[in-house]
Amino acid sequence: WSADGKWIAYADVENDQPGDRMFLLNVSTLESHEFPHDPSCNHEGDLTFSHSGRQLALLCVHSTTSFEYFITDIDGKSRRSLATVREFPSSLAWSGDDRHLIFSRALETGPELHELRISDGTIRKIPLVAGGFWPAISHDGTKLAFMVENSHVNIWRRDLLHPTAAPAQMYTSTLEQNAAQYSPDG
Repeated sequence: WSADGKWIAYADVENDQPGDRMFLLNVSTLESHEFPHDPSCNHEGDLTFSHSGRQLALLCVHSTTSFEYFITDIDGKSRRSLATVREFPSSLAWSGDDRHLIFSRALETGPELHELRISDGTIRKIPLVAGGFWPAISHDGTKLAFMVENSHVNIWRRDLLHPTAAPAQMYTSTLEQNAAQYSPDG
């Protein structure tokens, strides 16, 4: 939503062609128009209004390992690159003072929330007990909400010679355990 509540930003495909594009919907007239597209982006999304309503942030997907964050004016005419990251991002949220973007990226060690400074593109990890996805900032800019996924995948065994027998749990974990395999000697 825009700060004044008059616009909704969203992503969709254009003319049923691959590649997400960004659009703005006027909530009064229900008219929608495409936000200016950068041809170097295979996909664009996460068009997010600043709290002041004067700027928008967006994500440009160049490839599966190149994601670029931009800020732009409301008309999309003055894009400025902030940073490019390699890890898959989730969504964007503006800090309450519009000086930072909060975003998540999926690292090998798990998801992490980061703060991207608008003035110089510096990225800083937000220290949390658990990693997070899908950050959201309260309207007054004083609270951060985010999702933490806690996946416990345990290892089970099934007796194929006795298919009616109940499966037996072999190992319980507080971490994700998967791709179980028997050793060659069974």
